[in-house]
Amino acid sequence: MQLENILNKGVYTIAEASTLTGVPKKSFYNWVQSYKNFKAKYSNEQLRHFWNPDFIDFDGGILLTFRDIMEARFVNMFRKYNIPFKRIASAASYLSLELKVMSPFSSRIFETEGIKILVFNDENKTRLDTHTKQFLLPDMDFLMKPERIEAIKRDATILIDGIEYDEKGTPVLWKPCPNDFPDITIRPGLHTGKPTIDNLSVSTLVMQYELENDFQEIAKAYDTRPEFVQQAYEFSRRVIQ
Repeated sequence: MQLENILNKGVYTIAEASTLTGVPKKSFYNWVQSYKNFKAKYSNEQLRHFWNPDFIDFDGGILLTFRDIMEARFVNMFRKYNIPFKRIASAASYLSLELKVMSPFSSRIFETEGIKILVFNDENKTRLDTHTKQFLLPDMDFLMKPERIEAIKRDATILIDGIEYDEKGTPVLWKPCPNDFPDITIRPGLHTGKPTIDNLSVSTLVMQYELENDFQEIAKAYDTRPEFVQQAYEFSRRVIQ
């Protein structure tokens, strides 16, 4: 794969991905190894892992992509509610194959279809209504209580907030802190997917500020607004460092 194509996916070390998403580094390392083991065992079968990353083995290390970290945020949330990996994998498989979605959990369709698929306890009793695309269960047992289902919905809404989608419902832009830092965005094809503001690299603005300590002068030099430089600095100080 050409380097340009790799960089356009957005690339992150596991440490960077953990900082931006809040997913523990240990989880990323474990999930990467789990995925490698899974693919080695089921390489010729149409089975899906609970997290299907697009990561790159690069110079002996792992680089995760924008799609990887978007999906990981949701897997991490599901695990917080003790949803089994097997059930997460089943939901990912259904949403990806039946509904033709590459990023099943971070896609727009998850809000309407994903929760329903996650919360039912099938124990091999599930039947799929191919007309309505919904799972049907003879006894309608639930994996968890309704109040916990509502909590998952609320958390999913929080994760989806700040994501912008293309016409296919695939994430193309993410605001990691939409309330506190509404102008900080991440786009996979811009600055290799690192945080930006006003199309400028956050890290570049922060490095300049640390040298000059003057929001006005840096804004003038980079043809941007002083409040953007300050927001970049505050984001770096509170989120990245």
